[in-house]
Amino acid sequence: MARVDLEYVAHQVAREELVESVVVGTVIGDAVFAALRRLAHVDASDRVFGETP
Repeated sequence: MARVDLEYVAHQVAREELVESVVVGTVIGDAVFAALRRLAHVDASDRVFGETP
């Protein structure tokens, strides 16, 4: 994931665009990973504590 981020950022030439890309990527990336972690917790909780048919 880090390599993909850096490859994307490397295509930006202006410093302002570079900073903006890093900030936006970090904020959106963190939100996506947090959402995936919550979904994984729900799934794992259901597997451990859920009722089996």
